[in-house]
Amino acid sequence: VIVWTPPTIELTFFGSMSKSGSIIGGELGLEIEISVCGIGLGFGMAIGASMDYRTWKLQELYGKGYLMLGLLSAGGTWVLTPKGCGGNYYRRWEVAFSIQFARNGRLPRLSFDFDIPIFSKEIGGPSGC
Repeated sequence: VIVWTPPTIELTFFGSMSKSGSIIGGELGLEIEISVCGIGLGFGMAIGASMDYRTWKLQELYGKGYLMLGLLSAGGTWVLTPKGCGGNYYRRWEVAFSIQFARNGRLPRLSFDFDIPIFSKEIGGPSGC
């Protein structure tokens, strides 16, 4: 006898904060997972930043998005980092993008996590350095 169960939908909001020396950072995100017949399909995204609380200057701004299928996940991350100096601190930026593939399971030998850089480019005006 086959017993049909309706799919379950799980919506998760998450956030975190961290401090290391004078650098503070945080992240906010959302995950949506739909489970059909025991197989989970999902989507997640997050945005975060870090700054030096002594100078109030942004150190990094990033965002990521990913898809999940069971134990497998794939996604992309972009990172913006200011590269200027003095009064031109926010005039020049490094923009980077990478893709990730991962499998997280109970058996460590079958788990993997790859991060593949796609590009990194400096954009904007003169750095003033």
